Amino acid sequence: MQRLDSIDFMRGAAVVCMTLDHTRMFTYSMPIGNPIQENLGLAVFFTRWITHLSAPTFVFLAGLSIFLQVHTGNNLKNVSSPMLKRGLFLVVLEFSLISWYWNLGVYHTYYLLDAQVIWAIGCGMIYLAVMTKIPINALFWLSLAIVAGHNLFDQMYSSSFIWSIFMEPSAHNITPNIKLTVSYPLLAWLGVIGLGYTAGKYFFDSLNPINLNKKRIFLLTLFLLSAGLLLRLYTSYGDPFTWQVHKQAALTVIDFLNVDKYPPSLDYLLFTLPLGFLLLVGVLHWPYLTKSWIGNAFVIFGRAPLFFYCTHFAFILMLNRLISFLLTHQWTRFQTQNLLIIWCMAVTVIALLYYPCKGFYAFKKAHRERFPFLAYL
Repeated sequence: MQRLDSIDFMRGAAVVCMTLDHTRMFTYSMPIGNPIQENLGLAVFFTRWITHLSAPTFVFLAGLSIFLQVHTGNNLKNVSSPMLKRGLFLVVLEFSLISWYWNLGVYHTYYLLDAQVIWAIGCGMIYLAVMTKIPINALFWLSLAIVAGHNLFDQMYSSSFIWSIFMEPSAHNITPNIKLTVSYPLLAWLGVIGLGYTAGKYFFDSLNPINLNKKRIFLLTLFLLSAGLLLRLYTSYGDPFTWQVHKQAALTVIDFLNVDKYPPSLDYLLFTLPLGFLLLVGVLHWPYLTKSWIGNAFVIFGRAPLFFYCTHFAFILMLNRLISFLLTHQWTRFQTQNLLIIWCMAVTVIALLYYPCKGFYAFKKAHRERFPFLAYL
């Protein structure tokens, strides 16, 4: 497989944004809701809002990567089985190691199994293992209908467990001490990963050698951003949270951008995915960006994204407890409302992960035939 530095860079940028969000969740002393509370101020709002770029970019690129695996030499039968197995592996990983990290960092009164982005990607891979067998044009229209139309169900509610898995966030008591929450209902995310897969037909001029068409991606970016702005400005469809003009311009901006992530509304996706595409276009136009020291770091992170994801939690937790011990001489959870501290902690974690990710990718590249399980990581 030919690796594309531009896509690895984009994936690396997504996990860097995610690190800031998770550092904030473990460390910031006030919970931030959905939508984001308007009274927290611009700094807190945008610290949270910019990390919205992470999940849709991650899920979309998962679909795009699967397109490359299917259409660059592997036949569909050989790809579907590993895709199904890896999807199941990711779901198990979400409810084991990753949930354990969350419980160490945040939850104390009960043990929480939280279905978040890795669950969504895992279920998306299981979905594509089946759906890639249908014509790609049919999958495109189905995915587009899901993404554009799922907000039609905003006012509907059901206590059904199946409904909650696909349509809206929910919490379920498994035992008195164990709770399952579905933070990432699946329907919209299945649409995103399906669009990522089918976008391969539009994004690439050729697959041998692989060549991305930056002009098409840029035009798509402008179209989607314009559609998102017009939809938000002039209609009430596309997001359950309406906005209004305030006396303070800052509150108006916050209210306008304050869109629904759980599940991802149409407005949310039209605001976030095009910004990821814009980053991709920038790297394609100025490829030397991936050769700079920070660009190279993003590429390294993008080559080992699951390794990064699983280890960044441990680094955040250790740094959080270390700061607490230095300040209080107790290994308890450190919390603060100082955003500068949170940003510095996130940058520290990102810097510490560079050499582990670089080493893991080199090991995986050298030993993937000897250790086939490395493909799951």
